[in-house]
Amino acid sequence: MTASFGVAELQAGESTASLLNRADKALYKAKLNGKNCVMSAK
Repeated sequence: MTASFGVAELQAGESTASLLNRADKALYKAKLNGKNCVMSAK
C-alpha cells in the first residue's frame, strides 16, 4: 500500500477553489514522482 499527498496553504485572499486546485496539482506531482510521497504547492 502506498499513500501520496498534495498539500497547500491558504493564501490571503485566495478562494477555496483555488486552494483545492493547487493541492490537487501537488497530489498529481506526488503520484508522478513514484507515489508514496508528499508534495507541497507553491
